[in-house]
Amino acid sequence: MARSKWKQHQYALLRRRRSLLAPMFVDEVVAPTTGPDYEAWISPADRRRLAAVYEALDRMDTGNYGLCTSCGTAIDRTRLESIPWVNHCQGCEDRRGYAEVELDAA
Repeated sequence: MARSKWKQHQYALLRRRRSLLAPMFVDEVVAPTTGPDYEAWISPADRRRLAAVYEALDRMDTGNYGLCTSCGTAIDRTRLESIPWVNHCQGCEDRRGYAEVELDAA
């Protein structure tokens, strides 16, 4: 992947992380990040979305971003552009029987 595209994907992931964490910052007070109070600040669906974003950022750090975590093949560029935190190629996702796009729901 070209460095400029990689940076665009990284920026998209960081923006998504910021948007998911925004409800946790109220009047410059940071909400707890663990325990029962954490659950009041961020929904289970947003926790899954946030985990997917962090996993994608980790894959960038390790040099595995853009590779399917199941089969190791390169994920299609247009798929990565539309869902930067995707971790499966279309073939593996089809075999798994669900759409990872649901993580994109707001």
